[in-house]
Amino acid sequence: MNKFLSLLASLLITNTFAQTTDWPNRPVKIVVPFPAGGATSAEATQGTGVMTLTAESGSAVVVVFTNGSNVVTKNLNGTGSAQAVSLSRADLITLGDGMISVSATATDSAGNTSSFGNTSFTLDTLAPGAPLAAPAVITDIASGISASEATKGFTVTTTLSGTNAVAGDTIRLIINGGTVISATLSSTDITNNSFTFIVTAVHLIANTTNTFVAQVVDKAGNAGPNSSALSLSYDTIAPTAPSLTLGIGVGGGALDLIARELAKQLSAHYNQSFVVENRLGAGGVIGSSEVAKAEPDGYTLLIVSTGQIALQPAIYKNLPYDPIKDLQPIAQITSAPFVLVVSNDLPIKSAQDLAVELKTNPNKHNYSSTGNGTLVHLAGELFSQLAGANATHMGFNGGPDSVNSVASKESLYTITNISNAMPLINGGKLKALATSGDKRPSSLAEIPTIAESSLPNFDVTVWVGLFGPKNIPNSVVTSLNKATRQALTDPTFISKMNANGDEPSSKSPEEFSQFIAKESSKWAAIARRANIQLD
Repeated sequence: MNKFLSLLASLLITNTFAQTTDWPNRPVKIVVPFPAGGATSAEATQGTGVMTLTAESGSAVVVVFTNGSNVVTKNLNGTGSAQAVSLSRADLITLGDGMISVSATATDSAGNTSSFGNTSFTLDTLAPGAPLAAPAVITDIASGISASEATKGFTVTTTLSGTNAVAGDTIRLIINGGTVISATLSSTDITNNSFTFIVTAVHLIANTTNTFVAQVVDKAGNAGPNSSALSLSYDTIAPTAPSLTLGIGVGGGALDLIARELAKQLSAHYNQSFVVENRLGAGGVIGSSEVAKAEPDGYTLLIVSTGQIALQPAIYKNLPYDPIKDLQPIAQITSAPFVLVVSNDLPIKSAQDLAVELKTNPNKHNYSSTGNGTLVHLAGELFSQLAGANATHMGFNGGPDSVNSVASKESLYTITNISNAMPLINGGKLKALATSGDKRPSSLAEIPTIAESSLPNFDVTVWVGLFGPKNIPNSVVTSLNKATRQALTDPTFISKMNANGDEPSSKSPEEFSQFIAKESSKWAAIARRANIQLD
């Protein structure tokens, strides 16, 4: 899972006429308290001209850009005059910020070659680039929106052709100048040149004309221009139709994917809309807190991971909610171990070797994490504690910076999400010593667990679960648990989870509650021993 592995999805709908006996009889929103998708350290702009070169007419020219790890190659034919060589946004994402080396080789028709040596420049992907262009907005509604269409949900599609958008950008649908639905664009969206939103009554203003505009926002936060407005009249609304009070969400790529796939499965199961909305805020604290205070009617649900439920209560002094008292566990969805890695240049070959090195040289080494108070932070601290060492924590802003610190030997080790580490493991920069769970994951079945190789009591997994406010009707909890467990058997859902290093994990509400209690107790003890506390 990416980033903090925190993605939270919730919707908050109020309706004084709601009856639990026929739940769900209107759209259900799932909240994810982070953005849809997650920015990496290589936050790119729109592409930029980098250099010019002049090569003999008819010669074949190869220009190579590299940051030492990743390579971008440009091929062109010499013209005898100056030619611009540009990097696209996708190229910038590949290279990332820092010092970039450039070399070029030209081969003429006779096979003679010439080249110039390396030159270099500093790439700042947050510098202004070519502006994003506006998308177009279309819909499947022929004329005004009916109450039935609004209740069931209708689609508004944005076409991306010509926008300069790339995977990882955010697409935003702005309704009536205020309500915003946003999502992270995937490579499939870019290939298809479109993204489709589902709009329901909770997003609309009744008995008036509603306007829809779209825009693309890059990872650096630069917003492109608005599309032309699409206007649709919404003439009637059923007296008992729901109204949206608040939509909350913990975003991030993997969590957002899980939330949307589960919503799709639940929508089909109940023949009713389950709508995912992402909401930013304090690592998911704001979203989790407001869902905890929502009306317990089954129309406000939350998808979160280990951090919001088991870690934050242990490390935050003034958390505005109590996960145990204020939230009802409904179903665990996934579970995934972390991977313990060191630089591939080091002679350390196992978790046992690492534990010996830490104990032999106390206070000498650092370990990296994705940020203070994250599960990656506490996993690294747990290894240090159980090894009887005293390694120093180095917190970074996200997974890429954290694993790069280990690859460069600035930090000795990290215990992080498999998806964070795999690119550098496959690239020969990092060495996988062990995985962190109680069993080997299918994606790294040849690697032993930490418990197998050195520390028998070590067991760290990141998990994702579905929650509702406390006192949600038992009949709704039971129904949702059964439907979620059924969804976890769907081959497509399973394959998408496996692609992120996650595996389905099915528990009853009672089993999930007992598991959470143990996790909360474990992480509270670890944080207390390490004196980890945040405001």
